[in-house]
Amino acid sequence: MSKVYTLEDYIFVSLFLTSFVLLAIFWIAFARISMARIERDIKRDLGTRPAKWDGIGARAVWYSHAIVVPLGKWNLPNDPLFAVELVRKYAKPKDKTLGLLFMISGYSFLIVGLSGFIMGIG
Repeated sequence: MSKVYTLEDYIFVSLFLTSFVLLAIFWIAFARISMARIERDIKRDLGTRPAKWDGIGARAVWYSHAIVVPLGKWNLPNDPLFAVELVRKYAKPKDKTLGLLFMISGYSFLIVGLSGFIMGIG
């Protein structure tokens, strides 16, 4: 017996795919425009990169977090894996905007995906 899809299913799938596409666009834009320029400028001036480890492409998440989130409890200036203050020093206002869009799209994707999973949609 085949499953009957409801309007709720179609809305969820539409929101999920839209949030995924937006996340991909802003991730690539932030990584190629902001992160690449910041790393290039830091390497030119200091001869080093601010992140000692990249993992699975997590550097873009670290950069956006370092630029967007104010220094404090949630954004430690003395992070042992990442030079937060150095990245903030080289960031420009457009980097903060792109980082914010990237973070919003990422959290939106997670919220839509988790809510669909919790509600059993999809």
